[in-house]
Amino acid sequence: MKNKTFCTLSIISLIILYSSFCMAEAKPKKTINIDESIAIALSKNPEIESSKQDIELYKARITQATSAYYPQVSSKFNYSLIHSEMPGVLQDVSTTDNNYNASISALQNLYNFGKTSSTIEKSINDLSSSQNKLIKTTADIILSVKKAYYNVLKAEQLKKVQEESLDLQDKHLEQARAMHKIGLKPKYEVRKGEIDRAQTRLQLIQAGYDVNSAYVSFTKTLGGQPFDEPYSLAYVPEPSLNMLQKDLIIEEAIKNRPEIADLDAQIKAAKAYIKVVKSTNLPSLNANASYSLQNTDISLKYNSWQVGMTFEVPIFTGFRVKGEIYEANSALAKLNAFIENQKLSIIQDVEQSVILVNKGVEKINASRLNLEGAMDLLQLVEGRYKTGVGNAIEYHDANMQFTTSKSDLVQALYDYLIALSQLDYALGRGLKK
Repeated sequence: MKNKTFCTLSIISLIILYSSFCMAEAKPKKTINIDESIAIALSKNPEIESSKQDIELYKARITQATSAYYPQVSSKFNYSLIHSEMPGVLQDVSTTDNNYNASISALQNLYNFGKTSSTIEKSINDLSSSQNKLIKTTADIILSVKKAYYNVLKAEQLKKVQEESLDLQDKHLEQARAMHKIGLKPKYEVRKGEIDRAQTRLQLIQAGYDVNSAYVSFTKTLGGQPFDEPYSLAYVPEPSLNMLQKDLIIEEAIKNRPEIADLDAQIKAAKAYIKVVKSTNLPSLNANASYSLQNTDISLKYNSWQVGMTFEVPIFTGFRVKGEIYEANSALAKLNAFIENQKLSIIQDVEQSVILVNKGVEKINASRLNLEGAMDLLQLVEGRYKTGVGNAIEYHDANMQFTTSKSDLVQALYDYLIALSQLDYALGRGLKK
């Protein structure tokens, strides 16, 4: 009786567990599209926050540089207790005095031959450079997310191809067994079908692990798991196929790429810095004013004020300024050379991207034709096999050709999407200036 009760409870527990598992499996996964994925990556990536803080840093430097246009006001208050002792004829004399002193002073730069304006100009261009670095960082992240996104979809589609191939193998194996049972096919046909199915099963297992691996890489580009619950990626529509001419879009790339704008800003900042360094050898004119109030126990309270101007002329600084100018000019020449090299790299990026896009168009068209032929061949072979004319080797070759053709088309489609993403990156498209 106890055994029966135990068995009954075990069965009920298994049913409950199975029902819970089925309900969990039935729960729809959260689906995110490519734009949502990019938004998640940009919000979580630490490089973005670092670049934003660089921008805030250069904004602060502009404020610091602009402060030279305003008066520099300072105040000072001093209190001292003075005790003194003096020998006298009849007795020693000692005194203790309280001394108070307060003053306020102001200094206003009137003219320094462009040193302040050049310093501000340099800070503004440093800010522009940091803003373009943020744009570049954003572009890098967007490209990484797109590549990882498409690689996940590609892996999932290749897995489906293997699942469909396994389904065809199951049907063929079932047919071979049925025909062998009635004597129309030898045992070899059955064994061959079993081996082919096992091989396809191995490929399906590998495809499943490829999907998992692609999701791991995708999660890394997002900066970690986006949700606590499982999620899936939305499929993208099949793109239109267009052949490109590189000469028509190279100018667009030079104009849009943030690297060029960054280097332009750095060059302007370097030129402004040269002005700053040269201005240190030039005179400066300052106005100054001060007011002072003093009161002591042993004297009357009195105050004083002062106004004036200071004209300062540097005479000799030990060739320090000459060395700084030489260093600044060298840095500017280096930037000018680097921007030309950067333009060459951008042209190369565009040319390579155009080649990959055009290659993708041709591969997709060729893969579609190949798939149509493989599909027709498989249908012919299946018809021959059903009538007893075909054999296992013929069916195996046709099925392999069909599966390979479908896989080639999936590969070509997603390689084309990645090539389009690389082209957008090379052209600097879709980025906020």
